[in-house]
Amino acid sequence: MYRRKGIGKFLRWDDKASPLHGSLTNDQLLILFGQWLTSQEYAIASQREYTRTAEWFCEFLNAKALARASPMDIHKFLAHIDKPSYKDSYVANRITALRCFFDFLCLAGIVENAAPRLVRARNRLRRLPRVLSFLNIRKLIASSENARERAILEMLYATGCRISELAAVDLADIDFKRKEIRVIGKRRERMVYFHNAAKRAVLEYLKGRTRGPLFVNDYSRRQKGYISHIGSRWYGVWNEHRQGRPRIRHCQLLGIWADSIATARGKAKAEFVRLLKGENLKAPLHALTSFTLGKTVRDVAARAGFENITPRMFRSSFATHLLDSGADIRSVQALLGHSYLASIEPYLSVSDRRVAADYKQYHPLK
Repeated sequence: MYRRKGIGKFLRWDDKASPLHGSLTNDQLLILFGQWLTSQEYAIASQREYTRTAEWFCEFLNAKALARASPMDIHKFLAHIDKPSYKDSYVANRITALRCFFDFLCLAGIVENAAPRLVRARNRLRRLPRVLSFLNIRKLIASSENARERAILEMLYATGCRISELAAVDLADIDFKRKEIRVIGKRRERMVYFHNAAKRAVLEYLKGRTRGPLFVNDYSRRQKGYISHIGSRWYGVWNEHRQGRPRIRHCQLLGIWADSIATARGKAKAEFVRLLKGENLKAPLHALTSFTLGKTVRDVAARAGFENITPRMFRSSFATHLLDSGADIRSVQALLGHSYLASIEPYLSVSDRRVAADYKQYHPLK
């Protein structure tokens, strides 16, 4: 069951105000569209972009019914939102979102034809991927200030994973003996591999931890406190810090000791340390987000003197360096998780050293 802000009730497909009754408003259709995207397991970012584009289009139509929308209305809408600063991919993404929205409307019986299907975007400008040299990769990794930064950079370059895939990796998905990781990206599962340097960096960062996400918010696991007593009854007091929640103050009886103060304090301290260790082990571990991982990469790059370095460049460098070293293109495609071989073509353009060798050999002006 889902609810949209501003609408005072929930909607079901079997409600009286269903598409079959033809009495749904645009706001109600947008609610159902969001439900449909969720049921189809679209990525959260895609759901947000598609519903936002559908809202803009409904506002643009104003009083005109969606059933009467024509391809010309789609063109006018694109011209309305387009700006000189926008890239071709922006317009193409808006068309994709509208096609999804109208496909949903066709399934619901609201419209007879998907008008966006008759609209074509300009071919996108295909830019060559930005690739770092191997020496620059090593320089970036050497600029890490702590074990977590080094582990993040090593794993990005070793596996070629997308930053979102690395953020979702759990320790249960990693086989350190075979040096492979099971990752899920773009709704498919694949195996990626890492080398000894990445293995050493990750193990140094984990420090024996065997559960939870690969990269976690370390601060959320820290518990601090003190011991106190009333007569022979000793208590432990500490503050619990957990991500996304207010601080919780705890006070727990550690034991009753009739010994001397020094002896009782020693027993209470040992019990308190054992208690806090157990609380830390039971505390939920919060994975670092893709944004935080990306910020870590940018921070290390700035420290190393590089500008405009993104996690995507580690993925591009991974693919290009493999192709330069003679790796099979199908193997690189499988490691990157691409469905189509055409997705590897940009890396071939960057890595094809034979073309450069032929140019230098055969050009008349050497």
